[in-house]
Amino acid sequence: MSGAWIWIEDLRDALRHDEELPHYQILSNSLRDLILQGNLAPGTKLPPTRNLADDLQCSRNTVIGAFQLLIEAGFIESRVGSGTYVSKVLPTSVLKMRRDQAPKHSQRKRFLSDRGQRLSRFTPPFKGPRKPAFIPGLADGSLFPFDVWARLVMSTQQELGGALLESTSPSGYWPLREAIADHLHKTQGIRRLPQQIIMTGLSVQAVDLIARMLADPGDSIWVEDPGPRHLREPLLAADMVMVPVPVDDEGLMVEHGIGLAPDARLAVVNPSSHFPLGVNLSLSRKLKLLGWAAETGAWIIEDGIPEVRGSGHQPDDSLLRLDTRSRGGYDRVLRIGSFSRTCLPDIKMGYVVVPEDLVDSFERARAGADYSISTLIQPAFSRFLDQGHFTAHLRRVRTHLAERHTAMVEGLGQHLDDLLEPVPSQPGSEICCYLTNGVAAKVSDGDIEKACASAGITVTAVSKHYLEARRKQGLVLGYTAVPAEKITTYLKELEQVIRKLIATRA
Repeated sequence: MSGAWIWIEDLRDALRHDEELPHYQILSNSLRDLILQGNLAPGTKLPPTRNLADDLQCSRNTVIGAFQLLIEAGFIESRVGSGTYVSKVLPTSVLKMRRDQAPKHSQRKRFLSDRGQRLSRFTPPFKGPRKPAFIPGLADGSLFPFDVWARLVMSTQQELGGALLESTSPSGYWPLREAIADHLHKTQGIRRLPQQIIMTGLSVQAVDLIARMLADPGDSIWVEDPGPRHLREPLLAADMVMVPVPVDDEGLMVEHGIGLAPDARLAVVNPSSHFPLGVNLSLSRKLKLLGWAAETGAWIIEDGIPEVRGSGHQPDDSLLRLDTRSRGGYDRVLRIGSFSRTCLPDIKMGYVVVPEDLVDSFERARAGADYSISTLIQPAFSRFLDQGHFTAHLRRVRTHLAERHTAMVEGLGQHLDDLLEPVPSQPGSEICCYLTNGVAAKVSDGDIEKACASAGITVTAVSKHYLEARRKQGLVLGYTAVPAEKITTYLKELEQVIRKLIATRA
C-alpha cells in the first residue's frame, strides 16, 4: 500500500459492500466524495493507476474508468509526463466544512425561505396508519359503494378508451362539469353554466388558482379567525397579507373585517358548518358581506356547504345563490367544492365555480397548472352523479352520521362532561369542544393533542386554527370515519388520556 495515501481502506470497503453500481463508478463516487469533503486537497497527486489498482485489489481498467469520469467532471486533471492530480480550481473554502465551525444559522434557515418556514408549520406530514378517531373530515370507506364504482370505472374506460385522453379539457371532462352544474342546481338552487365549473384536484388547489388569478403579492385577504388552516397555505404561497377576522355565533364578523381592511382584495368564508366552530353565517351578515364586495370590487371565496350535513341542503345558505344578477348581485363569489370528504380521500375531485366573464381566463390558467386530477376517473364520476349513485350514497352517509352525532353527544356527556364543553351543532363531520375552566387551568389543547397522538388518537387543537394571540382552548373531534358502536370506546380512551395528563400536572 502507498504509505502517503491513507484512504485506500475506505475505497476498498466501498468496493466490497456497494453492489448496485459498476466498480469504476463506485470508485469514482468515493474519490469525488473525498475531494468534496476536503480530504484530498487541490493539487494532491494521485497514485498511478497500476499502483492504485494493486492497492485496491481490483482491475486497472476499473481505476482508469473512474479517473476518466472524474477528469470529465473536472475533479481531477491529467498532466502528460507528470501524473494525475486533484484539480487546483476547486473552491476548498466552500467545499470543505470544518467540524469545529458551527453553521451560523439553523438547518431550516439555511434551506427554507421565510415563506417556506411559515408553510412548513401548517399541515404535518402523514406518519402512517392511525385510528379513525377523531380525524376531522375523513370519509368512511366502508360506506362507499365500491362495487358500483368499480363497474363504472371499468365500463367508462372500455367504452371511451383513448378518445378520452384526446378530448378532455384541462378544465375538466365536459360531461362531469355538466353533471356538477346539474347537481348544484337540484340540491342547492344554484344556476350556473357547465363552463363555469373548473375542475381541480382538491379545494386547496382551487384557492391556489383563485389567488393566482385575482390577487397580487402584498394584497390583503380576510380569513376567518379561527378558520381552516389548509386554506391559508396557498395564500401564504401567493405572498398575500392575511387579515384575521374574528368569528362569533353568527359567523364571520363582517363589520370587524371592514374596520380592519376595508380595501381587502379577497375574503375566504366558510358560511355553513364553519370549521372548527360549526357555526353558520347569519343572513344579515351574508348580505353585508356581498354588499361590501360589490362596493369595493373585492372577491369572495366561498368554501362550499358540506354535503354530509344531516339535515340536507338549504338553498339560502349559499352566498353564490344569493349573489345572482337576477337578485341584483354582481357575481363577486367564487365557490369551491370537493367530493373527497363525502366519497373517498383518494378520489381527488374538486372544483371552483367562477363568474362567467372570467371563464376564459381561468381555463387558460388551468391549462398551465397541474392539480392532480385523473382524466380516467372523471368520466366515471360523471356517471356516478348522473345515475343517482352519489345522491344515494349521501343519504346513506347522512343516516350513519346522524347516529354517530347522537353517540358523540351522549358519550361526551357521560364520560367527559367535566372535561369538555361541546359547542351545539347539527349532524355533520365533527364536534368542537372547549376545555372546561378546570382543565384549561392545568393543560393546553396542544398538550392534549400531543398526548392523544402518542395513544394513537387524532384530535385537533382549536387554538392551532387562530392567527391572533387571543386563542380559545378546545378540541375538534371528527366522527365521519368512526362507527357509532365504537364511539364510546374511543371517547373513554380520550377521557383516560386527558385525566392522566392532568394528573401529571397536579
